Amino acid sequence: MTSVPRVLDKLRAIPSVERAEELGESLFTRMCGEESEVSTSSGMPLENRALKETMSRREHVCVLFGKPFDTPDHHEVLMMNEKDQIVGFDVPAGMRSKYEGREDLVWMSEDFAMDPNSIGGEIRVVLVAQELSCIGKEDGAERPVAMYPSPSTDMLLRSALSFDRSGKYATAVVSFDTLR
Repeated sequence: MTSVPRVLDKLRAIPSVERAEELGESLFTRMCGEESEVSTSSGMPLENRALKETMSRREHVCVLFGKPFDTPDHHEVLMMNEKDQIVGFDVPAGMRSKYEGREDLVWMSEDFAMDPNSIGGEIRVVLVAQELSCIGKEDGAERPVAMYPSPSTDMLLRSALSFDRSGKYATAVVSFDTLR
């Protein structure tokens, strides 16, 4: 069995995954075009590193899931100043203990903190791809990452793949290289 079917089988076996489908070249190209046009609602500059990482892989599947299907252990949304210092960051559940109780941070929500000592200059939002641990070399996948699409890209994917539109599930684009 080639890598893509093995990866799809593995993803579909995860209890929180409702569906997983391969993205064809045409849909992947449309998805990238839509995602590359995304901007922030505040007008803050956006650097979509997640899209760049996704585009640098060869294979792409879309996952429809309820609860997270892989626990992130690094930041996925950053705010950075012009000196590339991190000003703000999301705090995934797997990293919460590292930041709880820190009085030097300003908490904007339960899962987003800012460092007031780094604020200054132009600030941009940086989206980072999630490195996955739920699939890997044993499944024929190298460098697996997940990108969580913007609302407009999410709607494009849901429509093209006939995914549930109730809001009960989220989508992710999982990308990887196949083993040679």
